[in-house]
Amino acid sequence: MRFHRQFLALLLLLGLTGCSSQRNADMAAADAAAEAQRQRIEQVSVVSNKDGHLVVSNTGAASGVPVARNYAAMSADDIKGWGRKEDPAGGTTIELQGTTLVMTTPDIYVDNYPPGKVNAPRVMQEVFGDFSIEVTVTHLDPSQPNSVLKSLGSFPTAYHAGALLVRTNEKNFIRFEKGSKNTRGDHATTCELQVWENGKRMLYVPEDIEDVVVHLRLERRDEMLLSSFSKDEGKTWKELPPYQLDKLKGAVQVGVSLTNNTEPGCTVKFQDLKVIGGINPRILKFKELDSNHDGQLNLAEFTDERKPKEAEKWFRRRDVDGNGFVSLSEFAPSLPTSMTKPESQDGPESKVNAIRNSVEQQPTAPPAASASPNN
Repeated sequence: MRFHRQFLALLLLLGLTGCSSQRNADMAAADAAAEAQRQRIEQVSVVSNKDGHLVVSNTGAASGVPVARNYAAMSADDIKGWGRKEDPAGGTTIELQGTTLVMTTPDIYVDNYPPGKVNAPRVMQEVFGDFSIEVTVTHLDPSQPNSVLKSLGSFPTAYHAGALLVRTNEKNFIRFEKGSKNTRGDHATTCELQVWENGKRMLYVPEDIEDVVVHLRLERRDEMLLSSFSKDEGKTWKELPPYQLDKLKGAVQVGVSLTNNTEPGCTVKFQDLKVIGGINPRILKFKELDSNHDGQLNLAEFTDERKPKEAEKWFRRRDVDGNGFVSLSEFAPSLPTSMTKPESQDGPESKVNAIRNSVEQQPTAPPAASASPNN
């Protein structure tokens, strides 16, 4: 009997040790992934609101918790308040002129269209959970008749667009844009919403509008996409049909982009980017560890359930300014998408989705009034 009790005690001890080791391993993995992101520098102004979300704005300095990823000087690819610029095709000029973000592409085909090209220039930042993003398209070059790039063959419609873009990769994204289309002299200005999942266009909602300054807004609430636009400086908003998302969950990149398929190229100007994003989970962890609520972690707080040597190693790496404490901005860099909740493996057929079925536009049958090779 005594041997039996000792054997059970040994098993219990081994189980507890295994759990502790797993927790330490998980924490180390999280630190390693976060460490790999330390060079992704996106300096933004952040204010924490009462709902525990982060408000990011480029319209001026904000007071509140500075959670800028500022481990070093800003990269040449970062635009303060907007995010990191990316130009897969090359040749596009992206610059901040005062408070206006100006994107000018030469006579090359750039687009967000999986059957064709997903190479459009963009400026992006990362958000988590529920979010809202809003921007004003203050200028869009009108497309001209008979200006389609010769490389696109006989496609008749010249198209320029300035867009809000939400994406996880080249096959899963949302584009909500002001567009200018011209088919052999027949010109139209549009506001268009497209949702692409697994490389297929699952939603297409076009609206003909006047050629005016347009405010665009996208929101993700749980798995629901809400979209609206305003033509009167945000006084009134027109809401488009809601849509239940299947793939665009977890951490996503949000920002602005443009489309061009014409020989003259295209210039788009954006202002007043506003992002309300779900809070970084590392910020929640920081608040949990900050036992004395002084806005910084000492080594004892940082150690938590880690092994002392491992904790000291990571503490030194996080303490960038060497002051003996880890601040929130040092503790909470951007997390890669792979560390967020995995995407659902359920297909559309597994969901009861009256909203999706009522507005879905099959990608193999685009509307006759499509604007560019992507539509």
